[in-house]
Amino acid sequence: MIEIDKRISRLQALRSELQRLRAKCLVHNTIAQCEIIKTSLII
Repeated sequence: MIEIDKRISRLQALRSELQRLRAKCLVHNTIAQCEIIKTSLII
């Protein structure tokens, strides 16, 4: 169970990091950066 919990918290951390980057990307409005982030969200 602990192993699964670790994975879940890691995924949540990654998701929030991606959301932070996405917000930053929207602020800077650099299309190349947005594309990279979109691709990484698909994975």
